[in-house]
Amino acid sequence: MSGSDGYRRGVGVMLLNREGKVFVGARIDNTDEAWQMPQGGIDTGEEPWATALRELEEETGIAPHLVERIAQCPERLKYDLPPELQPRLWGGKWKGQDQDWFLARFLGSDSDVDIATAPLLRPPSSASGSGSSRSTSPISSCRSSASFTGGWCASSPTTSEAR
Repeated sequence: MSGSDGYRRGVGVMLLNREGKVFVGARIDNTDEAWQMPQGGIDTGEEPWATALRELEEETGIAPHLVERIAQCPERLKYDLPPELQPRLWGGKWKGQDQDWFLARFLGSDSDVDIATAPLLRPPSSASGSGSSRSTSPISSCRSSASFTGGWCASSPTTSEAR
């Protein structure tokens, strides 16, 4: 969905596991250390929460029935891309994003996460991969095997409130 003011409409999700840790993933399309929470653009006619669930499934493999919505930021968050990135991202169409953000609880187990959505462009620092599309060990840190570039990190300040 496009914004009339030059900002791409999108969503972001802060996803907490049972321990109150937040899911973050390393970008596989960037050689820099670029970590982020799941996010993406709203398709025409799509509602923000539906977009959040779709993006979570596309980027993490987590099915919508394993996600509980806890809260939504009361206002959209808008940001400008650095000027040097504007022509390179999204074909230069947008100067930034205007996003709805959600706090959600992950109701599943680590085996329900599958982020092998594309071949890795760079291996994580602790690469020891098995070539499997899923991590064979529990998701406990930000880096695991060569096929895994995300995980549960940094305890959330809302841990006790989110349980």
